Amino acid sequence: MAEDKIVQDTPATPVEGPRKPKGFSQRFKTFESLQFRDFRFMWAGTFAASAGQWLQQVTLSWLIFDLTGSAVQLGAVNGVRLVPFLFAGPIGGAAADRFDRRMLLIVSHLFLAVTGLIFAVDIAAGTLEVWHIYAFTLVGGLGFTFGNPVRQSLIPQLVPPNYLMNAIALGSAAFNVSRAVGPAIAGLLIATVGTASNFFIQAVLYVVVVAMLAQIRLTEQGDDGGTASGVSLFGKLVEGVRYATGERLVLLLLALTLVPSLLLIPYTAMVPVFAEDVFDVGPTGLGYLYSAAGAGALVGTLIVASLGNIQWKGHLLVVSALAWGASVALWALTPWFLGSLLGIFMVGVAQMIYLTTNNTIIMTIVPNEFRGRVMSLWMLDFGLVPIGTVAAGFLTEWIGAPKGLAIMAVIGFVFMAVMFVSYPLLRRIR
Repeated sequence: MAEDKIVQDTPATPVEGPRKPKGFSQRFKTFESLQFRDFRFMWAGTFAASAGQWLQQVTLSWLIFDLTGSAVQLGAVNGVRLVPFLFAGPIGGAAADRFDRRMLLIVSHLFLAVTGLIFAVDIAAGTLEVWHIYAFTLVGGLGFTFGNPVRQSLIPQLVPPNYLMNAIALGSAAFNVSRAVGPAIAGLLIATVGTASNFFIQAVLYVVVVAMLAQIRLTEQGDDGGTASGVSLFGKLVEGVRYATGERLVLLLLALTLVPSLLLIPYTAMVPVFAEDVFDVGPTGLGYLYSAAGAGALVGTLIVASLGNIQWKGHLLVVSALAWGASVALWALTPWFLGSLLGIFMVGVAQMIYLTTNNTIIMTIVPNEFRGRVMSLWMLDFGLVPIGTVAAGFLTEWIGAPKGLAIMAVIGFVFMAVMFVSYPLLRRIR
């Protein structure tokens, strides 16, 4: 069983990916995975892709709230962005275990580039309507969600198992560097040259991603070497679900992403409310808040990367989960803007330590032929975020954003504490 393997710290799969380059002199353990050529190209592409995503997320949030002034609409748009996790993610995971993962990523980013360009033209032409925002959010979410499990399942093919935790953390760090810088730039661009420019830039960034992915030389694909097998995508999905539900530890780790998706992650959708109504700092302040969260997330991923292949992953999982819930509640109730910047920074730290650790454990214990599908199930929980964002929107309209988010965070803290007390296996993970 998977729980026996992880507790004993025994690799669940044979050594995969390239060997350590001869003559490599390691000075900084934090960046040790960058010694592998193909991972460097993927890492660079992740920078560009995440920059495009953050430009999109901040600008869409600002557009919908500026046009409607409704926290419910704000929550709904952010929820629609994550709806594709419920169906596009599992399809992407099944495809990742059947076809060439690199080519799947290239196609999905070309799709995102085209949709971003069309939306930019729509805004620049002055023909934008509210329903266009929902349509673009949904279509863009399809491409992004399809590619996510593909990207995650590709990482173990680019580095050896002992470097997996570091590589996953660095991949998250690349995302969060853009998260730290992108929102501030997005806010400045909105305030100076308008919203259309952000989507033109996004389209260019996705073309850069395609150029980086084209440089990767893969010798191994999914369970069938990248060629289509006789099993349909639906059959692949069924196999993946059967595997995940049959492995107790995998099932518990997947369940542990459920509560944050419903109760903690929705805080990101309400940040414009804090910028506009609570602190009155406008689009520039909105960018600062998102950037502070991104900077915290970057610090969190670098902490995990620096820890390397640690032996006490279970303890790290417990501490970071509880810290995430507590920090969201404290941030929501902070009445000063500077305090809010510090609070959302701490939220980012705890959130990324938790998610990166959870992700690494799953990727370590799941065999290569199931990784795409299991990672799509891991991301499937994020498809429940729309329920949380809509609930956060209604709570904001009812009792205000600070109290509403604090209540949700406290409930999330209690649920995760109960999970860790009820299942000691989670605390024993190495």
